Amino acid sequence: MLFRALYTLWGAAATVTASPVASGHAHHTGGPENGHLMIVGGNLPSDTIWKEIIELAGGPNSSIVLIPTAGGDPSSNESFASAVTLRDLGANNVTVLHTYDPAVADTDESVAPLLEADGIFFGGGRQWRLVDAYAGTKAERASQSVLDRGGVISGSSAGASIQASFLARGHTANNQIMIGDHTVGFGYLKNAAVDQHVLVRNRHFDMLDVLKVHPELLGISIDEDTALIVHKNEAEVFGSTYALIYDGKFYSSEGTELKTRPPPEARFYFLKSGDSGEPGANTLETWGRHSSPAASATGQCQRPVPTISHVSSNDQLRNKYKLKPYRLRELRPCRSYLDNNTRRLVMLGPMTGMRVNLNALDAAKVYTCVTRISQTRIPETFARFSAILLRIPAQHIKDNMGIYTKLPEEIRQVDVIVAGGKCFVRGTAGCVIASRLAEADPELSILVIEQGMNNHNIPEVVYPALFPQNLKEGSKTALFWQGNFAPQLGNRAPVVPSGGTLGGGSSINWMVYTRAQRSDFDSWNMPGWSANDLFPYLRKFETYHGRGEREHHGYDGPINISKGTFTAKRAENDFIEAAAKLGYRELKDLQNLDANDGVERWLRYVGPDGRRQDAAHRFLHPKLQSGGYPNLHVLTETHVVRVLIEGGRACGVEYQPNPKFSTEDTKRKIRASKMVCVSAGANATPLILERSGVGDPNVLRRAGVQLIQPLRGVGDQYQDHHLSLWAYRTDLSPREAINGFNDGRFDVHEAIRKNDELLGWNSMDASGKFRPTEADLKDLSPAFRRAWDRDFRNAPDRPLMIIALYNSFFGDYATLPDDAEYVSMACWTAYPYSRGSIHITGPEISDPIDFDVGYLKDADDVDVQKHIWSYKLQREMTRRMSLYRGEEAGSHPAFPKHSKAAIVEFADGPVPANAPKIQYTKEDDKIIEQKVRETVATTWHSLGTCKMAPREQGGVVDSTLSVYGIKGLKLADLSVPPENVGANTNNTALMIGEKAADIFIQELGLKARL
Repeated sequence: MLFRALYTLWGAAATVTASPVASGHAHHTGGPENGHLMIVGGNLPSDTIWKEIIELAGGPNSSIVLIPTAGGDPSSNESFASAVTLRDLGANNVTVLHTYDPAVADTDESVAPLLEADGIFFGGGRQWRLVDAYAGTKAERASQSVLDRGGVISGSSAGASIQASFLARGHTANNQIMIGDHTVGFGYLKNAAVDQHVLVRNRHFDMLDVLKVHPELLGISIDEDTALIVHKNEAEVFGSTYALIYDGKFYSSEGTELKTRPPPEARFYFLKSGDSGEPGANTLETWGRHSSPAASATGQCQRPVPTISHVSSNDQLRNKYKLKPYRLRELRPCRSYLDNNTRRLVMLGPMTGMRVNLNALDAAKVYTCVTRISQTRIPETFARFSAILLRIPAQHIKDNMGIYTKLPEEIRQVDVIVAGGKCFVRGTAGCVIASRLAEADPELSILVIEQGMNNHNIPEVVYPALFPQNLKEGSKTALFWQGNFAPQLGNRAPVVPSGGTLGGGSSINWMVYTRAQRSDFDSWNMPGWSANDLFPYLRKFETYHGRGEREHHGYDGPINISKGTFTAKRAENDFIEAAAKLGYRELKDLQNLDANDGVERWLRYVGPDGRRQDAAHRFLHPKLQSGGYPNLHVLTETHVVRVLIEGGRACGVEYQPNPKFSTEDTKRKIRASKMVCVSAGANATPLILERSGVGDPNVLRRAGVQLIQPLRGVGDQYQDHHLSLWAYRTDLSPREAINGFNDGRFDVHEAIRKNDELLGWNSMDASGKFRPTEADLKDLSPAFRRAWDRDFRNAPDRPLMIIALYNSFFGDYATLPDDAEYVSMACWTAYPYSRGSIHITGPEISDPIDFDVGYLKDADDVDVQKHIWSYKLQREMTRRMSLYRGEEAGSHPAFPKHSKAAIVEFADGPVPANAPKIQYTKEDDKIIEQKVRETVATTWHSLGTCKMAPREQGGVVDSTLSVYGIKGLKLADLSVPPENVGANTNNTALMIGEKAADIFIQELGLKARL
């Protein structure tokens, strides 16, 4: 269902100008007399918004011109993602117009498409690029003619801000400066400034910097996936969240207007759909703050009376609310916390369904219109909205809008608990589940418990290039799981880092977008979990910005999949070309579940704006900040000790503060009336179950935990993708790698201040899924060939290894012999045969764990042979790259100097494409094996410790994710896949979250919002 809200723009008729007006003059604020503006607050528009653009332009046969210039990509052409999307949605006449040269924009050739256009769409990026390219040219003048003909001008992000007369965030240095060196927009919306990404990026008050200097302007800030449709002086909110309206005339740095503010005992008023009987069929007259109902009845109001009318955009909305009249509902008295820097601000969203005439609004009053809320929750919701609308001291509202470090005393029971602990992907699936449940029913009370800190806007989280910082000693965003000593690994005790903040692994991982193969899901052999069953969920969470067939990807989900803001083109091309020299072709879309044995220019979990797309920022935070989900709660910095089980049913959890953040060690309990979902990841979920009395009786007996439900599969079959890293010397420039952020050469704070495009890059641009050739197989052991024939030969979509080039060095920079840029070739096993286990040794979280990582433990040593084969392959690839200048000795096997395989530390350049491959002796192979065993590490892809399978086969949950023998207890994370996947696991974790949410929504009798 789509909701809209209409807003009548403020202002009295006066002279219209396209440039910022002088302070103190009243000017008319409004859009075009003919045609419409559709101002989108960020992200590529959803299909719903695109369809509205097509409709406003005149339908499928209208002529639409796309202008991607703000994005800064000189290669933008007819394959521009927005053009592809529009055509797929039925637009038959789409043209891409793009230049950086104003001389070109001033030619008749450039103007021709605009003179015939019915619609224009400006893409996102940096708005100053649009000004430099088109301002004052024939192209800019021709764009105005589109409106004169009754067409539509639209744009997202930078393409939104450019439509106003005042250009916010127009500075060429970075987009954090609100009043920059470019301040004049195209002026389709007169005497206004427009900002975007407002709620997602916590920009609620940024517009005030503009209004302080230009109080005559109307400030408009729009959230992502939301549009403001403007015609004349009326604007309509369209989409999924909110638009914020600021009136700078009520700003005063001296606080002069506060002298006329009403006394503290004056009441705020809250509008809510109510019973009939008030005057007026569809109109409610509300009173000024100094008035009373009696005064209003006698016409003695001290201010003009604002008119607030319920409007409907479709029959579905009309039927739902039946256009009942609104009546005034009075909240309890509350103090006014307006400080002397507060401006009047009105928040409109699709759930308000209201039209507001701002001329009549009281400056000292906030009108919050909500159509779906029970009266018992009004004070809490009012606090939520006030937190956005006013500068209220933090102690007077809920911390961070529903995020707590200590749960309020009044929250003693909720409907659903999503329980986490120490884990890797807890946040990934758990954030999805909580968000989708809240969408399905905002009345449902949900508590998410996270052992780590709130990840909101932490630089190491949101800026992709800083991801290695999360793994450094002392990190507050990561956990470090200590494994047992392993003889097969040189008697090492491996450490497995994992996500230790809200969002889990999705907040600190390497952001590699890879999907599993079709046969992976089919091999799970569980009803409802085949590849065909799961494909809709794989598409649901993503907005895909890459190549490939449209039916294979999603284009309307919270998670953006893109190249981000930077690509090291030379290194990317080197990898692709080197693979081709060895017989591995470039594939258009390696992530369609079927493609394999080739390379691809890989995308990442990074938005076009360069921000990480973790599950917390994309699913949870927008809902918590919107104010529309007052029953969604998040408790951070808190360990889940165990699930409370009474009479065979899960009824709550026991939790305690995380000692990493608090010295308090008091255990507390909270009850769940409907469901407990443990989503703590493959490491922590089995530990929570075992501390709860669910698991192998022998393990529980040794740990001193009372057995409640015997399930021998808990904690067994631990899997990971085993990783080897091989480093190389290159001739790359410092800005073709991210080493400068890691070794201190780059000033991180300055880069953030400037919004350096390098920050939006994870250093990996190309990768591939690889299988050995028949010639390769002849050199491998009989045991390897038997495994190949059994598990791979007749499954062509199954890769043996995944290999990627990272423009980053992951070792000790002090050991490098010179100042060259070093890169890493990463190789990890797709389907390891080795298995481990993870169990508790006592009833407390502080008790040591028994963690056998199981790496390279398979009986026939097939896993280590995979690494030997991939070492040779990646080395041949790298030697053929133009960037190659040698091998970093410390990361490579210590071959004898006389060996043909001896390391070359310094090279003048790559070997010829037709150069013979390096010949390795059996002794060389043993040296490679030794190095692999001494260095092989985690890929942070823990999986399979509470598998979904029949109970008699060691299963812990059934196909509905219900724990065998315990009612009301669900598991939903990477502990449940019964077999591994040939890909990085973040994608699978997101899918499990979507699938689990759908299962739970159906079981709770709710209806998912699509």
